[in-house]
Amino acid sequence: MMAGPDAASASEVGGDRIREMIAYLERLTELYRRFLDLGKRKERCLINAELAELDALVREEQQLVHEATQLEARRFRLQTQLAGELGCPGETLTASRLLAAVSDDDGRRLLEVQERLAQVLKQVGEQNELNAALIEQFLAYTDFVLKALQGAARQTYDPQGRVDAAPGRQPRVFDRKV
Repeated sequence: MMAGPDAASASEVGGDRIREMIAYLERLTELYRRFLDLGKRKERCLINAELAELDALVREEQQLVHEATQLEARRFRLQTQLAGELGCPGETLTASRLLAAVSDDDGRRLLEVQERLAQVLKQVGEQNELNAALIEQFLAYTDFVLKALQGAARQTYDPQGRVDAAPGRQPRVFDRKV
């Protein structure tokens, strides 16, 4: 895979850094798999209205976000170092430029982990969209129930089905005991 005049020096100099980058991408892939698992667990909580469990999962998710932020910062520093070795700014380093500068074995491993990470990120995005829709439905249902209960508290009916307007009487949500 080595190509271009600076490829040989980048491969020699950056070989360890490339393998370190691959290791970071593997760790990110595993971290996002944990996000995906958490998203699926959140989906079940939303469907079953298990709010206490959902709260615990949100706290767990916050910890994963913290881990991802730290790992991503370290990965970006490594990317900047690799870009410097290749003679380009860190934010402009592309996968194709990196692949052109590494050995065939490292390039294959880099492509594999990049594909796995992209697939997991796609799944996480899809799961997040599903959970957002579930949250929206849950909030709409909650709003409906609250409005129904508020309306019932303002207007009650007597046993014959007429509006009960007796002064001083406590309005009832239900008009009979079960």
